[in-house]
Amino acid sequence: MVKTLEEFDFSALPELNQSRFLTLAQNSYIERRENILLIGPCGVGKTHLAIGLAVAACRARKKVRFMTTGTVPSHWSACPTLIFHFRFV
Repeated sequence: MVKTLEEFDFSALPELNQSRFLTLAQNSYIERRENILLIGPCGVGKTHLAIGLAVAACRARKKVRFMTTGTVPSHWSACPTLIFHFRFV
């Protein structure tokens, strides 16, 4: 089953800015060539939110790359000259 932002229970995390995620789902960060990094404790919905944003981008016919924290360091070492711009949400 694909996870979407519409299915995410924002009421379970009132400190999370729902409107910010809905704005991100409009994909303007992609046009600005910005990346998103979601950080937080286990079980709060980071993966669901990331997949939801990826689904929104795919619906807009954008290419998506999804990485877990276990795979990011290998990408950094493979591309030492690549500069990552992270947007903290």
